[in-house]
Amino acid sequence: MIKEIVMANVFITLLLLAGCAEQSCDGALIDGQCCDHVCKIACPDGFVEGSCNCECIELGEDMNLDDLFEDAGDIEPPILPI
Repeated sequence: MIKEIVMANVFITLLLLAGCAEQSCDGALIDGQCCDHVCKIACPDGFVEGSCNCECIELGEDMNLDDLFEDAGDIEPPILPI
């Protein structure tokens, strides 16, 4: 009885280890993404995220900086306590 329980626990442990094993990447691992191809281009401003280093960031590209800053003139800084 005890032998069967131990064997069952060993079998379950082996199944869990096999299921949780890290998947291999045959290509290049770039920014946590497995790429099956990598372009050999030089980008002075960096690469577009998720493009496997195949697409350059263009300076004219909208980077949503306007969403971070406001142009409103009625914004007052907080008052420091004395």
